[in-house]
Amino acid sequence: MSSKYIPKVRVPVMLAFADGTALDGNVYILATERVLDMLNQHEHFFPLELSDGDIHLISKREVLWVKPHDNGG
Repeated sequence: MSSKYIPKVRVPVMLAFADGTALDGNVYILATERVLDMLNQHEHFFPLELSDGDIHLISKREVLWVKPHDNGG
């Protein structure tokens, strides 16, 4: 393993979309960044893992807001 390896962490989130729908799922971000940092990267899409394990590519242009779930229960 490289000494420059930075692991990713799973962050449970809720997404709201421009068409009024919402999705719960997980995004994976570098352990050293925030969800906001991932959203501000230049890529136009990001993967969202749903509860059934399916992965959807989400267009950032369609997302109104993202709310990380409280991991405290």
